[in-house]
Amino acid sequence: MGPQYSATISVDMENFNQLLDVDPISRRARVQAGMQGVDLEAALKPHGLSLRHYPQSFPCVTVGGMIVTRAGGHFATGYTHIDELVESTRLITPGGVIESRPLPGSGAGPSADRMVCGSEGVFGILSEAWLRLQQRPTWRSSASIRFDNMMAATEAVREISQAGLYPSNCRVLDEMEVALNRVADEACALLVLGFESAHHSVNHCMQLAIEIVERHGGRVGPEGVQHNAQHSDQSANAAESWRNAFIRMPYWRNELTAYGVIADTFETAITWDKFNAFYQGVIKELGKTISELTNRKYALSCRFTHVYPDGPAPYFTFYAVGDEHGDLNRALAIWKQIKQRSMELVAELGGTVTHHHAVGRDHRFGYQQQTSMLYRQGLAGFKAQCDPKGIMNPGALIDPIDKAIGLRGVMQTNE
Repeated sequence: MGPQYSATISVDMENFNQLLDVDPISRRARVQAGMQGVDLEAALKPHGLSLRHYPQSFPCVTVGGMIVTRAGGHFATGYTHIDELVESTRLITPGGVIESRPLPGSGAGPSADRMVCGSEGVFGILSEAWLRLQQRPTWRSSASIRFDNMMAATEAVREISQAGLYPSNCRVLDEMEVALNRVADEACALLVLGFESAHHSVNHCMQLAIEIVERHGGRVGPEGVQHNAQHSDQSANAAESWRNAFIRMPYWRNELTAYGVIADTFETAITWDKFNAFYQGVIKELGKTISELTNRKYALSCRFTHVYPDGPAPYFTFYAVGDEHGDLNRALAIWKQIKQRSMELVAELGGTVTHHHAVGRDHRFGYQQQTSMLYRQGLAGFKAQCDPKGIMNPGALIDPIDKAIGLRGVMQTNE
């Protein structure tokens, strides 16, 4: 348990919602942190520009929220995390203002912006940022590729990620994920593949990628390859079907919870050489834990949300009956045990506790497993300078240096 407080103050950034400046020559914009993603895109559209950063929670995210949680966007390669699109930041802390200079790059010491990105509000409040923009794409190509199993799909995607093709969409769904979302009429693993550009046709990139997947036993789905147009029969488009399911997932989970059903996700990143053992280990060991805790059938699936030349970002989803009578307290207790075991497994098998969901309080255990004690001491010391009284979002990431489980507690957790 973290330190206890008698009161909490929530700062609403709703009125910090303006697009302050647009620089079309350098393709950047100065944006207040309370501006919602949908409003930013609407404001940039007349300029022919876009941030092109779409987390799953895009309908309700703010610019500041995306930055301080190091949010991952929808695109599978290239600019995937928001910090890659951040040029400079302005952070208001109890100890003063930390503001960086907007530049395309700098080698002048550790980056202040990197301290802000992912800080989760523990140092101060982000008020605005300069963001790197992109031109809106006009060329697109998409296809769904079927494989006999997850491992064949994994090998194909690894080669694509290392070929310098940089697809905008390169998501693998394992056999269970395909079945749960009903995106194919056969048992298979599925690759949702897409390219886009504002400058040139991407048909050649798609053709090269298809040559790669065919070498690994992949076969293009019945809707074929689509260039610059949506398929007329959306129900027949596996990519579109899965995308719709992806957007609905958080809302569907809320419905299931009321019936005592546990539905949750966790995600990570791992290098290619370790993925096979990692995937098999999580499926086997977490499945065993869920089965023992619930004594019922369950569903556990995996997909890739992002891929890099050195590894994928696997995203796991599980469903289980927490209590058949709808006892939410019992379901919550079981969920906590499953959550704890998932973090233990991710750490034991060499992955990160989170690739794009942030740390907060739920992932504190896993965060402490993958970071060194000395580094967390450094963060606590930096927080003490920015926030001498330890009032900014205590309990997320680290604790204030003088609270119940402050620096001494952080040190003791790893002794």
